[in-house]
Amino acid sequence: MGTLFGKPEKNHGKGHSPPNGNASANQAAKVTDKDRAILDLKNARDRLKRYRKKIETESEQLTNKAKILIKEQKKERALLVLKLKKHKEKEVVNIDGQLISVMEMIDTIEWEAANMEVMRALQAGNAALNKLHEEMSVEDVENLLAETNEAIETENEINLLLAGQFNAQDDEELQRELAELMGETPAQTAASVVNPTPNPIAEPSSSLPELPAAPIAPVHVLPEAPTHTVEMTEDERAELAAL
Repeated sequence: MGTLFGKPEKNHGKGHSPPNGNASANQAAKVTDKDRAILDLKNARDRLKRYRKKIETESEQLTNKAKILIKEQKKERALLVLKLKKHKEKEVVNIDGQLISVMEMIDTIEWEAANMEVMRALQAGNAALNKLHEEMSVEDVENLLAETNEAIETENEINLLLAGQFNAQDDEELQRELAELMGETPAQTAASVVNPTPNPIAEPSSSLPELPAAPIAPVHVLPEAPTHTVEMTEDERAELAAL
C-alpha cells in the first residue's frame, strides 16, 4: 500500500509541448482547488474499491486452498492459510472504513460548494437590488407620483378652461356656419340639432275613392236689434200698468 494513495507521475519528453497549449492553459485556469480536491478524493475512492476487490479475491482463493490442505491432512498449513485469510478480511474492513471517510468527504465538499454558490448568488442579487434602490429610491417614487398627480390636475384644469371658452355668441356663430354648410337658416339648423327630424316611414298607399263634399246649408241672416230708445205714450203706459 506504499503507492496506493500516491499520484501517478506523468513524464513528458523534453522539448515536446502538448497540443493546443492555449486551450489547455485556459482549462487549467478554470480548475479550482475544490475541483482538484474532489478529483483526488474520487481517484482515491476508485483505488480503494479496486484494492478491496483484489483482497476479496485473494481471501476466496485462500479459503479454497485451506479446503484442499484439509483434504490432504495438512492441518498446520491449512491453519496458516486461514490466518492469512483472516488478515485479508481485516484489511477489507479497514478499506471499507477508508471508503466511507472518502465518500463522506466528497459529499461534504460538494455540499459546501453548493452552499457557496447559493451564497454568491444571494450576494449578487443583494448587490443588484441595492443598485436598483440607489437608482430608484423611495423619495424618487414619491416625487414621481406627486408629479403625475400634478400633471393630471393640470390636464383637468385645461379641459375645464377649454370647455368654458364658448359663450352664447360663439354658439350663434357656430350655428350660422353650420347652417351655411347645410344650406338652411340658423333657426332651422338649431331646431334640427335640438329636435332632429326622424326618418320618414313609408306608408302604404290607399286606393279608396275620395268622398264627395258635404252640401253647404244656406245661412239665414237675422235682423239686427234696434239700438235707439222707443218712447211710449201716456195711453200705452196706462194700458201696460193695468196689465
